[in-house]
Amino acid sequence: MPLYQGKGIVLRSLEFGESDRLVTFLSRDWGKIKAICKNARKVKSGFLASLTPLNYVEIVFFGREGRSLFRLNACEIVNPFSRLRSDLETFFAALYLIDIVEALSPEGEANEPVFQLLLEVLNLLPGYKNPGPLLRFFEIRFLDYLGYRFETEKCLHCRNTCKPRETRFNPTGSGLVCAACSRRGKEAIAISASTLNFIKMGLQLPVDRSLRLKLNPTPQKELEHILHLCL
Repeated sequence: MPLYQGKGIVLRSLEFGESDRLVTFLSRDWGKIKAICKNARKVKSGFLASLTPLNYVEIVFFGREGRSLFRLNACEIVNPFSRLRSDLETFFAALYLIDIVEALSPEGEANEPVFQLLLEVLNLLPGYKNPGPLLRFFEIRFLDYLGYRFETEKCLHCRNTCKPRETRFNPTGSGLVCAACSRRGKEAIAISASTLNFIKMGLQLPVDRSLRLKLNPTPQKELEHILHLCL
């Protein structure tokens, strides 16, 4: 069977059988993959520390490409993201990120932009006193990289340019709806100019400049609600 080697981020680690672990990784080269680690729960196992969620690791595994389950041969920690674990709010924010990546990423489909996004945001998180804006930035960019790009200029239905003060947002279509078209259905919800501007900037700014994104509490709650409807 072919042997593979590359880098990944541990998304989930579950007990499997009497002494094994079933581990989910987000890898740079193969996307989300699952692998069985034999005897990982035994005291003398060399895998105990490396399989903790949030670890950035170098993995060696084998199996046939296209299969849903691989066999893990080796796993070495590259970066344990120790600073993420030193603050409870930051730690829970990081766990939220890997949870949505694990839940929404298709298995066995490489998506390097998603991998790089997660890696960069995990590096940035400890520098945020309020992680909310960075989480919203991640959600916007993550959905974009999965192929669900937000329409922030034209109406989803009539394709006319939307006027900021009169526009609404359709979570199902991930885009704006003009005043006229919004009267035809009940799906469209209110969206403020500051929330819309944050989405636009979130689609454009590089990750390392996301520190510039600020939101007051009210639009932050509005954006969180909108994005959770889209996820």
